[in-house]
Amino acid sequence: MSTPLNTRRSGVMWLQSRIQEVHPLVFVSKLYSGDESSTGKSAWRFEFPQAVASDRAFDHVHLLCAKDGAASDFYHLRVPTSYLQEQCTALDVRRDTGKFTLILSAENSQRFVDQRSEGSVRFDSFLQ
Repeated sequence: MSTPLNTRRSGVMWLQSRIQEVHPLVFVSKLYSGDESSTGKSAWRFEFPQAVASDRAFDHVHLLCAKDGAASDFYHLRVPTSYLQEQCTALDVRRDTGKFTLILSAENSQRFVDQRSEGSVRFDSFLQ
């Protein structure tokens, strides 16, 4: 299975080959099995600063979800920062770091729904 650093590198290269630009707000997650995930089900985990939601320099962030353990293919979510702002109070924020923590379900019935947020914030509409 890929290490997080290799997964990130693979994801950034994968994205650059598709959108032909370098974007600084790219967050990549390996696919965590049910045994590895805090939810007990397969999921992707993202953590990024709250400031991303209010950064007016960018209108979106890229969330890349590895489709399997090899991390050679990804689901691409292009999430508007305005959506993060709208959902800010529903999203989970770590007390020790002040960062958003998303646990997106990889299960078919709940794919791309945050499992940590209040009200289960959905990200499926941002799939590219």
